[in-house]
Amino acid sequence: MNKINMAIGLFATAIIASQAVSANDDLFNGSFGSLHAGFGVIKYEGSIFSGPIKESDLSFLAGGALGYRTTVGTDSPLVIGVEADLNYYSAGSDLRYGISGLAGFKVSENSLAYLRVGYGKLARDGEDLDGMVLGGGFEFKLTNDTNMRLDYKKLNYKDVDFIDNSIRYDGHEISAGMVFSF
Repeated sequence: MNKINMAIGLFATAIIASQAVSANDDLFNGSFGSLHAGFGVIKYEGSIFSGPIKESDLSFLAGGALGYRTTVGTDSPLVIGVEADLNYYSAGSDLRYGISGLAGFKVSENSLAYLRVGYGKLARDGEDLDGMVLGGGFEFKLTNDTNMRLDYKKLNYKDVDFIDNSIRYDGHEISAGMVFSF
Protein backbone atom coordinates (compact mmCIF):
# COMPACT_ATOMS: atom_id res chain seq x y z
CA MET A 1 0.00 0.00 0.00
CA ASN A 2 2.89 2.39 0.76
CA LYS A 3 4.22 1.92 -2.78
CA ILE A 4 0.85 2.87 -4.23
CA ASN A 5 0.64 5.98 -2.03
CA MET A 6 4.21 6.94 -2.97
CA ALA A 7 3.42 6.50 -6.70
CA ILE A 8 0.26 8.62 -6.40
CA GLY A 9 2.20 11.31 -4.51
CA LEU A 10 4.99 11.33 -7.10
CA PHE A 11 2.45 11.53 -9.92
CA ALA A 12 0.59 14.43 -8.24
CA THR A 13 3.89 16.25 -7.57
CA ALA A 14 4.87 15.92 -11.22
CA ILE A 15 1.54 17.35 -12.38
CA ILE A 16 1.76 20.30 -9.98
CA ALA A 17 5.41 20.94 -10.85
CA SER A 18 4.68 20.74 -14.58
CA GLN A 19 2.12 23.52 -14.25
CA ALA A 20 4.67 25.73 -12.49
CA VAL A 21 7.24 25.65 -15.31
CA SER A 22 7.25 28.79 -17.40
CA ALA A 23 5.81 28.61 -20.91
CA ASN A 24 8.44 27.82 -23.54
CA ASP A 25 7.86 26.68 -27.13
CA ASP A 26 10.99 24.50 -27.06
CA LEU A 27 10.21 22.32 -24.03
CA PHE A 28 10.26 19.08 -26.06
CA ASN A 29 12.84 20.02 -28.71
CA GLY A 30 16.45 18.90 -29.01
CA SER A 31 18.75 16.21 -27.68
CA PHE A 32 17.94 14.29 -24.50
CA GLY A 33 19.11 11.44 -22.33
CA SER A 34 17.14 9.47 -19.77
CA LEU A 35 17.53 7.07 -16.88
CA HIS A 36 14.70 4.76 -15.91
CA ALA A 37 13.74 1.76 -13.80
CA GLY A 38 10.75 -0.53 -13.73
CA PHE A 39 9.64 -4.06 -14.43
CA GLY A 40 9.81 -6.29 -17.46
CA VAL A 41 8.13 -9.56 -18.31
CA ILE A 42 9.46 -11.94 -20.93
CA LYS A 43 6.95 -14.62 -21.91
CA TYR A 44 7.74 -17.67 -23.98
CA GLU A 45 5.60 -20.51 -25.22
CA GLY A 46 5.83 -23.27 -27.77
CA SER A 47 6.98 -26.82 -27.94
CA ILE A 48 10.28 -28.51 -27.26
CA PHE A 49 11.35 -32.16 -27.31
CA SER A 50 9.92 -32.75 -23.83
CA GLY A 51 6.54 -31.26 -24.73
CA PRO A 52 4.69 -27.95 -24.60
CA ILE A 53 6.19 -25.03 -22.72
CA LYS A 54 4.54 -21.82 -21.46
CA GLU A 55 6.45 -19.71 -18.97
CA SER A 56 7.28 -16.12 -18.10
CA ASP A 57 10.03 -14.30 -16.22
CA LEU A 58 9.28 -11.15 -14.21
CA SER A 59 12.33 -8.98 -13.71
CA PHE A 60 13.42 -5.63 -12.34
CA LEU A 61 14.87 -3.55 -15.17
CA ALA A 62 17.10 -0.50 -15.27
CA GLY A 63 18.37 1.40 -18.25
CA GLY A 64 18.83 4.55 -20.17
CA ALA A 65 18.17 6.19 -23.53
CA LEU A 66 19.53 8.86 -25.84
CA GLY A 67 17.46 10.66 -28.42
CA TYR A 68 16.45 13.72 -30.34
CA ARG A 69 13.02 15.25 -30.96
CA THR A 70 11.55 18.33 -32.55
CA THR A 71 8.23 20.12 -32.88
CA VAL A 72 6.61 19.74 -36.31
CA GLY A 73 6.17 23.27 -37.63
CA THR A 74 5.74 26.53 -35.75
CA ASP A 75 3.26 26.63 -32.87
CA SER A 76 2.36 22.98 -33.51
CA PRO A 77 1.48 20.56 -30.69
CA LEU A 78 2.98 17.66 -32.72
CA VAL A 79 6.42 16.33 -31.77
CA ILE A 80 8.48 13.68 -33.60
CA GLY A 81 11.78 12.10 -32.67
CA VAL A 82 14.05 9.10 -32.44
CA GLU A 83 15.34 7.28 -29.35
CA ALA A 84 17.90 4.51 -28.74
CA ASP A 85 17.56 2.63 -25.46
CA LEU A 86 19.37 -0.02 -23.42
CA ASN A 87 17.85 -2.06 -20.57
CA TYR A 88 19.30 -4.59 -18.14
CA TYR A 89 16.99 -7.30 -16.75
CA SER A 90 17.95 -8.62 -13.31
CA ALA A 91 16.45 -12.08 -13.94
CA GLY A 92 18.89 -13.95 -16.13
CA SER A 93 21.10 -10.89 -16.63
CA ASP A 94 19.38 -10.29 -19.97
CA LEU A 95 20.17 -7.19 -22.03
CA ARG A 96 17.65 -5.51 -24.35
CA TYR A 97 18.44 -2.67 -26.69
CA GLY A 98 16.70 -0.99 -29.57
CA ILE A 99 15.76 2.10 -31.52
CA SER A 100 12.31 3.69 -31.85
CA GLY A 101 10.62 6.47 -33.73
CA LEU A 102 8.48 8.69 -31.51
CA ALA A 103 5.37 10.71 -32.38
CA GLY A 104 3.78 12.83 -29.70
CA PHE A 105 1.21 15.45 -28.91
CA LYS A 106 1.66 18.28 -26.40
CA VAL A 107 -1.30 17.84 -24.07
CA SER A 108 -0.42 21.12 -22.34
CA GLU A 109 2.54 23.50 -22.37
CA ASN A 110 4.31 21.21 -19.91
CA SER A 111 3.21 17.68 -20.81
CA LEU A 112 3.61 15.33 -23.75
CA ALA A 113 1.81 12.10 -24.66
CA TYR A 114 3.65 9.94 -27.21
CA LEU A 115 3.57 6.68 -29.12
CA ARG A 116 6.55 4.68 -30.33
CA VAL A 117 7.35 2.05 -32.93
CA GLY A 118 10.75 0.52 -33.42
CA TYR A 119 13.13 -2.42 -33.42
CA GLY A 120 14.49 -4.24 -30.39
CA LYS A 121 17.00 -6.99 -29.69
CA LEU A 122 17.17 -9.18 -26.59
CA ALA A 123 20.33 -11.08 -25.62
CA ARG A 124 18.94 -14.00 -23.60
CA ASP A 125 20.54 -17.32 -22.64
CA GLY A 126 22.87 -17.33 -25.64
CA GLU A 127 20.03 -16.43 -28.02
CA ASP A 128 19.71 -13.12 -29.83
CA LEU A 129 16.00 -12.40 -30.21
CA ASP A 130 14.86 -9.48 -32.32
CA GLY A 131 11.55 -7.95 -33.27
CA MET A 132 9.16 -5.03 -33.11
CA VAL A 133 8.77 -2.60 -30.21
CA LEU A 134 5.45 -0.77 -29.77
CA GLY A 135 4.48 1.49 -26.92
CA GLY A 136 3.75 4.88 -25.54
CA GLY A 137 4.05 7.10 -22.57
CA PHE A 138 3.66 10.46 -20.93
CA GLU A 139 6.16 13.13 -19.90
CA PHE A 140 5.72 15.92 -17.37
CA LYS A 141 8.05 18.90 -17.47
CA LEU A 142 9.60 19.47 -14.01
CA THR A 143 12.14 22.18 -14.91
CA ASN A 144 13.38 23.76 -18.14
CA ASP A 145 15.70 20.79 -18.75
CA THR A 146 14.23 17.91 -16.70
CA ASN A 147 11.11 15.79 -17.31
CA MET A 148 9.54 12.88 -15.50
CA ARG A 149 8.53 10.03 -17.82
CA LEU A 150 6.14 7.08 -17.51
CA ASP A 151 6.68 4.57 -20.34
CA TYR A 152 5.23 1.28 -21.62
CA LYS A 153 6.72 -1.00 -24.29
CA LYS A 154 5.25 -4.12 -25.91
CA LEU A 155 7.98 -6.37 -27.33
CA ASN A 156 7.15 -8.78 -30.17
CA TYR A 157 10.09 -11.06 -30.93
CA LYS A 158 10.41 -13.43 -33.87
CA ASP A 159 9.87 -17.13 -33.23
CA VAL A 160 12.88 -19.29 -32.45
CA ASP A 161 12.63 -22.43 -34.58
CA PHE A 162 14.39 -25.73 -34.03
CA ILE A 163 14.14 -28.97 -36.04
CA ASP A 164 10.65 -29.92 -34.80
CA ASN A 165 10.17 -27.20 -32.24
CA SER A 166 9.22 -23.54 -32.09
CA ILE A 167 9.25 -21.07 -29.22
CA ARG A 168 7.50 -17.69 -29.37
CA TYR A 169 8.93 -14.87 -27.21
CA ASP A 170 7.24 -11.59 -26.35
CA GLY A 171 7.29 -9.19 -23.45
CA HIS A 172 6.23 -6.00 -21.72
CA GLU A 173 8.18 -3.22 -20.00
CA ILE A 174 6.78 -0.60 -17.64
CA SER A 175 9.17 2.04 -16.35
CA ALA A 176 9.41 5.47 -14.78
CA GLY A 177 12.36 7.76 -15.12
CA MET A 178 13.88 11.16 -15.60
CA VAL A 179 14.61 12.79 -18.98
CA PHE A 180 17.39 15.39 -19.21
CA SER A 181 17.66 17.86 -22.09
CA PHE A 182 21.13 18.86 -23.29
